[in-house]
Amino acid sequence: MKMIEKPVIKESLQYGAIISWKFRDTITPVRKKFAYRFLLTFSNGMEYPMQKGGYHTKTEALKAKEFTITELHSKKFVPFEYTLKEFFDFWLYYYMSDVEKISYNTFCNYRNIIYNYILKIWDPNKKIVDIERNDINKILNSIEKKGILKSAYTVLRSSFSYAKSHQITRSNPAITAIRMKKKAVRKAYHQAMRDGTLTYEEKQNPILSIPQISLLLLTCKNTKPEMYIPLLLSLTTGLRISEVIAIKFSDIDWWEGELHIRRQLGRTLSNDGADEERLCTQEVKTKSRSGNRTIPLGNFIIDELIVARHKYEAMQKSNPDFQDLDFVCFKENGLPYNRSSFGKPFKKLLAECNLPDLRWHDLRHTYATVLKENDISLKAISSCMGHNGTKVTEEVYINIPKETVYECEKQIAAFIVDILPRTNLTLDIPIPEKDLLEFLPAKVYNMVG
Repeated sequence: MKMIEKPVIKESLQYGAIISWKFRDTITPVRKKFAYRFLLTFSNGMEYPMQKGGYHTKTEALKAKEFTITELHSKKFVPFEYTLKEFFDFWLYYYMSDVEKISYNTFCNYRNIIYNYILKIWDPNKKIVDIERNDINKILNSIEKKGILKSAYTVLRSSFSYAKSHQITRSNPAITAIRMKKKAVRKAYHQAMRDGTLTYEEKQNPILSIPQISLLLLTCKNTKPEMYIPLLLSLTTGLRISEVIAIKFSDIDWWEGELHIRRQLGRTLSNDGADEERLCTQEVKTKSRSGNRTIPLGNFIIDELIVARHKYEAMQKSNPDFQDLDFVCFKENGLPYNRSSFGKPFKKLLAECNLPDLRWHDLRHTYATVLKENDISLKAISSCMGHNGTKVTEEVYINIPKETVYECEKQIAAFIVDILPRTNLTLDIPIPEKDLLEFLPAKVYNMVG
């Protein structure tokens, strides 16, 4: 896997914003013309002397000096000029990576926008101070895909906001350009709806019923045991796959029946773990502050985790190469899985069960929808999923179809009867509905709700 190499940048890009200045009282003669001198102090403590000259008279130099002082007060003075490539190299590889500490996936997304779109339309050697609103429009109008356009909004808005606040450019032309583009997109959308050239179809993520969940778990346990614990935790806690593979046995409160989420696994931007075969399984922060949370576990989940712990200890004793890293989802050598480890096996499992094709992430939609259908409070669901509020949970993750799974018992029963004889299973699935609905014990969701 390709390592991330930082480009060389100009030192002045890391000075930060101008925090103070001091001008000489007198105008200085320079080669039969006049100049004014001043000292800038930047937020990193750097002091930088500057001189502006070439004026024919002292009066002309004094007026220019007063104009510079005005620009400094209004934060429109630009001490150094940079090309677009120089600026975006710094903004992505140094500011967003080192200061904002964006994730590896976000980094790749931003890098794609910058180098495959922005710097393909704009001349990389053009000065950033020369960028105007029409230049921004050219970028936005060149992008057709909705997802890429949304990312471009973020990159342009954030990068030019940084450039403006740190006096790398005098204005932020992205704000107005993005507002106008969004307005044009909405107008075109509504016009297409009126003309009948576009029909609105509400996105529906595949949702599994409780009998389907039971079948999926039982089949997985019998045919793909290495994937059983990750699948069980995803379905019964609503965790992201990056959070599931990061769980350690020490995160489990066995007595209270609770799971503490404090990290996720992923790739960092510093290439950590390459030598230990853990480039993509570094321990990183949760997606947001609300990602640090405590989730209640049902009794049967605790039982399964106890079995997993016994298996862990047995492998630790029998395998001399086993690494004691304490991960609940572990390989034969003790190393954790990465986010893509279960992609193909999961698709095969769905096919084995004759279930709809869905992504692993869709299990979060199933978790939220099943709980909502069982009258669990929206606030409790949101809290367990690690969302900042209930809006995302309700609008994105809860997908209640017009005919809900609980209004389709006849169809589900027929489905189970049709499937089970061919798999030599009995109708008495050993994971009853009452256990599956132990996701949130009453003592927890009554307090949260």
